[in-house]
Amino acid sequence: MSKAAKVVAALKVDDLTERQARAEHKRLSDEIAEEAFEMTAFEDFVAEQVDRGHGIYGLYPPTAEQTMVDFAAWRKMKGR
Repeated sequence: MSKAAKVVAALKVDDLTERQARAEHKRLSDEIAEEAFEMTAFEDFVAEQVDRGHGIYGLYPPTAEQTMVDFAAWRKMKGR
């Protein structure tokens, strides 16, 4: 079960107050938004690399160590 699924399951427990549930929903939505933002940046990087002729192996998923080094440099260059 994913972390998000565990949190959602936990939110169904009757013991939670409405305030606690809202706080947890807010925390979870913030976490998901941050992950989506990060993933979008990485996918933009990957698309740019592929457009430049880079092969996909080691790039996506980022199994080559150099991929994350290049991604960090790309983010700095792009201000992302």
